[in-house]
Amino acid sequence: MKIAIVGAPDSVKKIYSLLSVSYEDVNFIVRSAERVDEMINLIQDIEEDVDGFYLTGTGVYSALNEKTNINKPVVYTKRGITGIIKSFWDFQKERCKENSLKNLKLGLDVVEETCFLEALQEFDIEIESYYLQSYDYHKSEEEYLEEYLKKIEKEEINCVFTAFGYIYTALKEKGFPVYRIQATSSEIREEFKKLQNRINMTKAENSKISVEIIKILEKNNILNNVLSDKIQLEKDFLSYSQEVDGNIQTIGDNEYLILSNRGLLNNYKNINILTSIIKKYNSKNISVVVGIGEGSTLFLSEKNARKALKLSMNNGESSIFFSDGINIKGPLNEKREINYKNSSNEKILEISKKTGVSSLYIEKIKSVIKKQDKNSFTSSELSEFLNISERSANRIIKKIIETGYASAIKYESSIGAGRPRRKTEFYF
Repeated sequence: MKIAIVGAPDSVKKIYSLLSVSYEDVNFIVRSAERVDEMINLIQDIEEDVDGFYLTGTGVYSALNEKTNINKPVVYTKRGITGIIKSFWDFQKERCKENSLKNLKLGLDVVEETCFLEALQEFDIEIESYYLQSYDYHKSEEEYLEEYLKKIEKEEINCVFTAFGYIYTALKEKGFPVYRIQATSSEIREEFKKLQNRINMTKAENSKISVEIIKILEKNNILNNVLSDKIQLEKDFLSYSQEVDGNIQTIGDNEYLILSNRGLLNNYKNINILTSIIKKYNSKNISVVVGIGEGSTLFLSEKNARKALKLSMNNGESSIFFSDGINIKGPLNEKREINYKNSSNEKILEISKKTGVSSLYIEKIKSVIKKQDKNSFTSSELSEFLNISERSANRIIKKIIETGYASAIKYESSIGAGRPRRKTEFYF
């Protein structure tokens, strides 16, 4: 089992030191950085090489959910009562003054306020005052630090307990009293057991049968003139099916079905192999579309594969789509690949009702925003992702702007002649 430990350097060191001794059979990959954005890049670089991720805190975990489509099992250390008490203990040990706590004007972050107050009550800790910066995904480490520096300048706080390695280092360099809120050994072990269970569950899920339907489409009605290429293509499909430990069957004119397990059909490496085959024959005037389906039964897997195949055919070119009945992903291995749901939550349904735009398009736009890590697009960009005409994209944009869920934010200068392109910023 390969597990990556990612986060702030001191937290990563503590977690690795503890777990590497207790779990000698696990291959730990250690990656550390001071800032959350850097941590996200580290995670994306090694996603395909590990079975799961142990993150050192809620900051990197929240950013991971917001900015990426990582689908490997993930846990992170929570800062609970024991972590808070440990910070108080470190503070008292260093200060060695009987009344130091009563004079404490404390700044702290990330922990739940109810948890902090409970710790004070349970251990009869009396302090002068506290200032809590609750976790906010939209706030950077620099903004947290800036808030502390303002409070320090006004003498509203005289010590900081922080969950951020970046803030700890910055304040330490300034000589200001600062202590790390870190997870305890028992909390770390508890989260690691959760991660192991999730990885084992994922492996069990990946062993389920999935269905892949491959269909050869005619280009300009000349398929019969490239019979030799088609024979070679079938040989390539057979070789590919062996690569994924699958069973290939001919189920109709120019249509093939492969049965394999979920983990192999959705494996990044095997998707790349299939993509290479499709591109190779697309250049020879043979168009291939693929639908991959998953379900609780073989019947549902094939049904969902048909749904995915239909999306591939509607895409208008050689492509691969995936569906499990709820989640849809595709076109796989393309720049405009998105991951969206075929069912919507209450918020999406509310936006759909108010704008008059289908919930499916709202879901798709939301997925594009997440994948691209930005919320403003030209109508041309949006039409490409949604696989619709630019005119249709403009109609959707107009409805969303009119109901206040988006606005025209600026104009981009176009190269050459023509009008500048408008960008639209979305608020969901």
